Amino acid sequence: MILAVDTETTGLSAWHGHQPFMVTTCDVQSGKQRLWEWPVNPFTRKVQYGSTVKSLRKLLENPKHTTIYHNAKFDVRMFEVAMGIKVGGVIEDTLFASHAVNNLEPSHGLKALGQRYLKIPADDEADLKLAVQQARRQGKQLGWKLGEDSAGDYWMPKAVDTGSELCARYCLRDTERTALLWMLYQEALTQEKLWSVYEQEMDLWRHVYAMEAWGVGIDRKRVLAERAAYEVVKAENYAAMEKLVGMPFNPRSQPQMLDILKYQFGLRCSSVDRETLSPMKQEPIVHHLIQYRAADKAIGSFYDNYLENMVPDPRGNGKGWVLHASFNQVGPRTGRFSCSNPNLQNAANATTSHADRPLQVRGPLGPRKGYTWVLFDYSQLELKVFAALANEETMLTAIRAGRDLPTECANRAWGGKGNPSCLQAGAYALGVSLGRANVMRVRAGGDEDLRRQTYESLPGKSAEEKVGYWLNSFGWDIVAAEASLGSKTKRTQAKTILYERAYGGGTRTLAHLLGVSLEEATGFAAEYDRAFPTIPRFIKDMSVLAESQGYVVNAYGRRLYVDPGKPYKGCNYCIQSTAADMLKVAMIRTAEYLEDTNTDGCTVMTVHDELVYEIRKGQDTLELLCSIRDLMEHVADKELDVPITVKCEKAVKSWAEKEDVELPR
Repeated sequence: MILAVDTETTGLSAWHGHQPFMVTTCDVQSGKQRLWEWPVNPFTRKVQYGSTVKSLRKLLENPKHTTIYHNAKFDVRMFEVAMGIKVGGVIEDTLFASHAVNNLEPSHGLKALGQRYLKIPADDEADLKLAVQQARRQGKQLGWKLGEDSAGDYWMPKAVDTGSELCARYCLRDTERTALLWMLYQEALTQEKLWSVYEQEMDLWRHVYAMEAWGVGIDRKRVLAERAAYEVVKAENYAAMEKLVGMPFNPRSQPQMLDILKYQFGLRCSSVDRETLSPMKQEPIVHHLIQYRAADKAIGSFYDNYLENMVPDPRGNGKGWVLHASFNQVGPRTGRFSCSNPNLQNAANATTSHADRPLQVRGPLGPRKGYTWVLFDYSQLELKVFAALANEETMLTAIRAGRDLPTECANRAWGGKGNPSCLQAGAYALGVSLGRANVMRVRAGGDEDLRRQTYESLPGKSAEEKVGYWLNSFGWDIVAAEASLGSKTKRTQAKTILYERAYGGGTRTLAHLLGVSLEEATGFAAEYDRAFPTIPRFIKDMSVLAESQGYVVNAYGRRLYVDPGKPYKGCNYCIQSTAADMLKVAMIRTAEYLEDTNTDGCTVMTVHDELVYEIRKGQDTLELLCSIRDLMEHVADKELDVPITVKCEKAVKSWAEKEDVELPR
């Protein structure tokens, strides 16, 4: 039996006690529909389940049945956590099918897809929402416990008798939409030869489901303590600003802050964003504003979200707290993961903060008692994918030799004897000019006194001779020469340009990122392209392909439609989606390995190009870690002719306290 299934619930989180109060099914073959409904206690919002749950359980737990959902993770989780029903058999998901068939779908929502492809109107939703608004007003007067938003109160119209059948109509039509969409997508996946893409997502689905259920351990006391500390930072910096300004004001108001900075302090700024204010952070008012904002962001974006989303740890025997964050494996257009409730992928650490006072919000997160976190991070993954797809031999040679790719690229573009760009770069590093205005106005970095002393000690009469002598002592390696002065300007520029090429950014974006003029950025990019002619050719080829056929195909067969009129995105879509699929395959294979070896552990997070595992102490042996590393490093042997490397770290107490692990080869 093949059944489309839909639930209506008292809220969106099974972890926070929300429950299904209505379930509908639709037999895909016969079209026959069925409905289960239970009353909701209006004062407690608890669903009063009856004996009919038995028939639903028998249907859903049958291992011979196939059930189809639109966003299966939500419904299946509700069944398991709220009702104790473990769905058996094969699970299919029209949401994943929609993403596989068309990543540029204007909306992957069930109602939108039903209107677009099935011509089923959304009047059932509009009618129900209107009735819910009326019912909530009545419920409030009766002293009922209302949901956080109307989506959790679809049971109310029947309870107040203002729309007794509206929710049933709505839920039944959703299973109709799901059943018909599944029939449609089966045909589309076959015609477009995209079943492998869809099946990979469904293979990964059960591991993501398990990862979310396992959860991320969190120290509630530390959350409260660190939140309080940031409140002090906020208060201190606001008091300092108020003293400078001379009156109370709202530091969160951008128009007010802009007026204060421009007219009271005479600062030349057209906005108050971080990029604009960062060069002015030596100004006391700006310094305190940056500090205030960092603390305010830590509290509002992270600590408050931690407190809102944490629940008692079901694995902790009544002790400890856990976050069951939502990891969306088909969120962004390129197939990368996104995360919410809370967004752990954006949890900052000291090395990613742009404030003077480092922003560190990973401290409360870490392994449960008796476990260790092991973190495996792909090294420069997208850059290596870029080099492989473009078949850029210089980059591939560097990668195969184990050399640092940005360093190699910097020396290819701006290093080497006889390269005029190398002399100019060397002069800039030393802070001198070669007979013409030094157009490189960005700070070279490093120690000013050391640069001056180094230059004055060099033999030669002219600046060109001195710079040439200095560079020659480093074999004309511009990165090594700059490093001797405590600077890494050219390596940073090379890395920035390479990423911008991969992301489809233009020279204006490059100028902004490098902090140089448009003319300078154009010059840097031109020098880079001359050094790596394969790169601009590959970018152009991807753009032409995206424009001519409307899509590109990544190394795993995923089709990525490109925005009309923006063919330059074809290169980025191909690179980013290939890297995303590599990570997904690695998640599948490593999770299966942990299962096969009966390891007491689980994947707990994916953060960009990193996989985080929680493993029982004593089982986190070198043999186990080497096996995980090897699986990850060889995950794309068939798809890409480039060596992939993985860095391993451990966290024993906190995510903020990691240490490198050297694994034998």
